Amino acid sequence: MKNTKATRPRVYTEKDVAADPTVKEDGYLQKLVKYIPIEIVTAYTATSSAVQNKNGPLLLVIYYFLLALTPLYTWFLTQEPNKPKPLFQTIISPIAFSAWVFALEGPFDKVKEHWNEPAMGTFVLTGTVLMIPVLERIFLAVFTNGKQGSTPEPA
Repeated sequence: MKNTKATRPRVYTEKDVAADPTVKEDGYLQKLVKYIPIEIVTAYTATSSAVQNKNGPLLLVIYYFLLALTPLYTWFLTQEPNKPKPLFQTIISPIAFSAWVFALEGPFDKVKEHWNEPAMGTFVLTGTVLMIPVLERIFLAVFTNGKQGSTPEPA
């Protein structure tokens, strides 16, 4: 039997509602929670807590590995039949993941120290959270040519 649901939660936008009226568009908080795969967050949290040197190269290796995995994970595990491809969610998920990691104590502490601003992580995370809905609106307007429910054709 073919699986008709995505393996992990996908973000439902206006495009999805136009393609399938039985789907309800996610609210901002629902979208925000779905943008970073919880499995990626869990993997980072578990592996980074095991690392002793928070400023060493191992934490950066873990970050870059999960950063590369995030869009692949999102793309392949959020698709559903007869629904638009989750292109924006796939693009924004590594950006949201990076902002989340930047806000934590760990691999970017030296960058924050260089700017002499320990709260920089908070500013980056807040800015990212505020920009995601704006970027989503722009993305939908540009890549659907104002037609809701249309999937952008590859160039």
